[in-house]
Amino acid sequence: MVACILSMLACASTHADNAADRYREAMAMLLPPSLGLGSPAGVLTLDDLEAISVLPPVPTAADRERLAPILAKTAEARALLEAASRIGRCDWGLDRDQGFALLLPHAGSMRALAFLVRAQAVAESSDGNQPAALVALATLGSIAGHVAQDDVTISSLVAGRIGTLLAGTGAVVLDSGAVDAKQAQSLLDSLGPLKGDDPFRFGPAVRGEFDMLAATLRKADSDQQLRTMIAMSGSTEDHSGLTLDAARAELRSLRPAFERAARAMESPNPEQAMAELRRLESAARSGSLGALAKLVFPDLLRIHASKLNATRELALFLERLRAIAEGKDPEAALPNAAVPLARASAGARALDADAQELVELVRVAPGALDEAHATRAADLLARLDRAVFAPLVEAAACRRCDFAVLRMPSPSLDARFLGGLRGAVRAALADGLRRARAERSPDAAAPAVITAWRTVTLAAMDPSLARAAVCGTILGDANAALAEAMAIGAMRPATVDELERTLARMNATDPVGFRAALAADARRTVASMARMASGAGPEAREAREKILVQRGASAMLARVAFADTRLNDDTVWPTASDGALVRLTDVFPVPPIERLRAAAAAWDARRVQARERGTEPLDGYGLALVIDPPVPFDLPIEDQRTMFRKEDPVRGVEFVEVNALISASDAAFIAAGDAVRAARARAAVTPTASPVPAPAVTE
Repeated sequence: MVACILSMLACASTHADNAADRYREAMAMLLPPSLGLGSPAGVLTLDDLEAISVLPPVPTAADRERLAPILAKTAEARALLEAASRIGRCDWGLDRDQGFALLLPHAGSMRALAFLVRAQAVAESSDGNQPAALVALATLGSIAGHVAQDDVTISSLVAGRIGTLLAGTGAVVLDSGAVDAKQAQSLLDSLGPLKGDDPFRFGPAVRGEFDMLAATLRKADSDQQLRTMIAMSGSTEDHSGLTLDAARAELRSLRPAFERAARAMESPNPEQAMAELRRLESAARSGSLGALAKLVFPDLLRIHASKLNATRELALFLERLRAIAEGKDPEAALPNAAVPLARASAGARALDADAQELVELVRVAPGALDEAHATRAADLLARLDRAVFAPLVEAAACRRCDFAVLRMPSPSLDARFLGGLRGAVRAALADGLRRARAERSPDAAAPAVITAWRTVTLAAMDPSLARAAVCGTILGDANAALAEAMAIGAMRPATVDELERTLARMNATDPVGFRAALAADARRTVASMARMASGAGPEAREAREKILVQRGASAMLARVAFADTRLNDDTVWPTASDGALVRLTDVFPVPPIERLRAAAAAWDARRVQARERGTEPLDGYGLALVIDPPVPFDLPIEDQRTMFRKEDPVRGVEFVEVNALISASDAAFIAAGDAVRAARARAAVTPTASPVPAPAVTE
């Protein structure tokens, strides 16, 4: 059925239909008057629009509760969007003769529609209804393609943003492991217009910018009117001396420059494209292309950066979709443990502080609970089955884990997510121990221990220092639970077999991923530095990564944490007031966090002083550097290393001693092995009750 629907979406209408007509109708039904083409009849409030714009790819229970009425009241209008997606042409009747005065009221409205369709895809995927999610993805792709047909830079930027939504949401849908080859091929067919090196039509958009400039000069009838229209383009340069005659004389010579820029936007080689665009921008800023170009030439490098990011993300999604469709890469169709782990983390974080305290007491101090509290704790654990325990078991059965799909900020401590993840595992251990105590059977605790070990192994597949630090404590928590269970009595041999198999899947030389994480975090940090820096090709990035790796794991973790404060507005630092289940101050204590905050404040003060002096360091796009010292990528390696040593904003900050955490995790892994061997020795001589089935893992 889904293949048929997607095929319908892939087929453009053969008659002279126009998708814009259906979009207008949907906008009038959905959007408030304050947004583009909305109307008083629009059913979505500004709060609704905010909720769908920040919806995470793996929604929490609270997200779903907020989303349900939004989807209910927009069902009819969303059917119009599906109908529009079946039409190839989308013409808003833009009056391009308006030049720079051209308005695009539909652009923001189309973006809002895209967020709504993306919310539908997220909800369907979260419910396990992947066929319906695929239909929503096809609609989302059509919206992106339709917006790009404007051939205006702003519209291409909006289309690229929608394409990024498509790629990110689509990755979560594919990570369910429930999309087969036929469905993947149908979605590929429906996304046909978004293929190629310039799927969002940035090249035609740059040509369209020249046409708008030409229309502006045709429309102007005086020097003052020209200046007014140039001001409407957003130019902040002094244009008081520009005359209409001079501008018209320069226009013809500008066409080749715009054409070169358009071809660069369409180029499959990003490095060559950036070099060409940098030359053009430099010529425009210097005035060598004329006074008019100095005023109105587009900000090509920033536009290209947005194009490159959107195109790369879409290409990666389409490549994986193609791999599933062709069946050439079985790994591409495997479910991703990161998705259920995120659901489990959210489920644990949803518990209030009192509930978290009760669950933790069940795990570590059951004797402190009176009968009433013990009963409430048991009820709490029973209610966690769907939100926490089932996702953990689902994750434990996975063979791959890639946290990129969660779209968490990077580099980052991910404190909120990791606190919830450890909280979810602790809740599972608490429930396992409760059962073991009640049944007087150590086997009842084994599935929770196995789930904890699998969580550690899965997280190490996508290593980061912060994840390794938290997973080291998860390993310790699991060991404590196993020791208590073994004190009850001997385990069945089959239970010990499963414990042995699970432990054997860990990397004995790097059980929680610390050693691999150092290089991985260096890559992520350099990517954040180089994203918009000049001279940051592959060799330059590799050299910078080596510099960071050589500084050691503790310095690297401090840099990750520092970047978190600079890049992520929603950074949540661990505090002693966090709930007992999700608290991370044993891993990231408050004093080191305060030292890092002080370093961040000092860095901000340095930037303010540099700005006042006019010496604030800028990156290759003229943007102020917010997380890194001004160390150019094209300097000799030794010079870069020296500058980092001198300018590093976290130099001398005592954050977390990672070597101590590595030693603790290694010791915990050895202790786990010793415990399993002890369980094996006892199981060989002491029969007990039947084991509780452990999560099945297919290798």
